Amino acid sequence: MDLSFSTISEAKLGWGVTLLIASLRRAGLQNRVEIFSTDEAPELERSLAQFGNVKMHLLDTSKDPRNPCLRKPETLLALETEYIGWFDNDCMIIGDIGKYYMPLNGEFQIRMRGLEENAWVFERYYEPGEKRGPTPQKILKDWQADVGERTEPRVLTKCLANSFILHRKHRAFLEHWQRQNDKIFPKERSVGVVDRNRPAYFMTDESVLSSILAFANEIPPISEYRFDKDPKNYVAHFALRPKPWERWQWRLWKYYDEVQSVLRWCEEQKIVLPPLPPSFQRRKKLLYGLMSFSENKARFVARKVRGRK
Repeated sequence: MDLSFSTISEAKLGWGVTLLIASLRRAGLQNRVEIFSTDEAPELERSLAQFGNVKMHLLDTSKDPRNPCLRKPETLLALETEYIGWFDNDCMIIGDIGKYYMPLNGEFQIRMRGLEENAWVFERYYEPGEKRGPTPQKILKDWQADVGERTEPRVLTKCLANSFILHRKHRAFLEHWQRQNDKIFPKERSVGVVDRNRPAYFMTDESVLSSILAFANEIPPISEYRFDKDPKNYVAHFALRPKPWERWQWRLWKYYDEVQSVLRWCEEQKIVLPPLPPSFQRRKKLLYGLMSFSENKARFVARKVRGRK
């Protein structure tokens, strides 16, 4: 399959993109990966070059102070293969997902949230008495006004934009996504990966993409997302903070041994990695496991206390 991937990174997130590419190569997946970095990182570039078929580009941020997630479509448009794919730099491959690369319809695979998950995402945005599950009406109203094409939503839930694959014939769709990112979040305004000042677009690029999937006239046909169906071969996403290379969230602790497996594979392949962060050092496993469990327990107790007030 003629497929390449893009991702965006920066020096401080180097361990994320390292795990992503190392886990791809461990699975025998040699797809080209184009990394768009927001800063110069020559040591990271030399380290990643050891995996082969990797190229790093400098993403000019001098006139664009926004979080680079808003430039995902721009990086995807730089890919030249028949199929083009995206991974967030905090994704890691578990097992071998190669057999799930091809969208079942040959067009586009991306994960759409289920109704229960969608209700959790939009929990604070529902009006009293409004049905939970579908995207709230006030969010849909803003999306429709901004996209300005369909009057009724094509989809009722948000997508997830951490990993997806589509055919290059849908480049016009990516161009539309980039234009809409620039419309909703102008380049002159600094914005992070989350923007609570814009309820309809608080998840920035992902919210914009969801608005287009719902209300644009022309989008790629969406097929089933297959990177989460096989319990032995899937894409893990280290969402939220802290990241595992900083400190372990308890819900991500289940991936500790997988990370160690990737690191051991790198050792066996004589790949020289950057110095391991403390949270990846095997002799500190117990310490970080206890820290992760204790922090999770403390948050649970704090929520219970707040609930009684």
